[in-house]
Amino acid sequence: MKAAASVPERSRAAFLLEECLVYIAVSSVLLGLAFAAFYRVMENAKGLRRNAADIARVLQAGERWREDIHRATGPLRLVSSQGAIEQAFHVPQRPGEAVYFFTGTNVLRRAGPDARWMEVLAGVKVSRMDRDRRERVTAWRWEVELSAGRKKPLVRPLFTFQAAAPAQEKP
Repeated sequence: MKAAASVPERSRAAFLLEECLVYIAVSSVLLGLAFAAFYRVMENAKGLRRNAADIARVLQAGERWREDIHRATGPLRLVSSQGAIEQAFHVPQRPGEAVYFFTGTNVLRRAGPDARWMEVLAGVKVSRMDRDRRERVTAWRWEVELSAGRKKPLVRPLFTFQAAAPAQEKP
């Protein structure tokens, strides 16, 4: 009788070992999926942080551009060649002249004739400044498109700033 009682105990122990192996396999698959989801969320958060930083730096550059236009002491000039990417936007001011220059990838600003060129905005795909004639005032429009961080961005990083020219300039 003793031998008959030990056989079912052995089969029950073997079944528990198989069950543990199945649980280990299922839990490792679930852990793998959880890690994949975690790293995907981390990559999306990094992209969101990068987009927020891009928006903040474009807004700072746009506000500085608008402030320069508001402080202008004479007529503003836009110098560009037909079909060329580069543009130079001259804003006369009290100590000298602020000049914005688009190099094809960056927007540079110089605060006076002897001042150094400072990078206002990097990673620019398109920068275009145009006069926007209105009925009673001349406004200026700056359209900026940043280079996308992804191959196919969900939203184009495109910004438009507008500023009214000073009263010296006639529409």
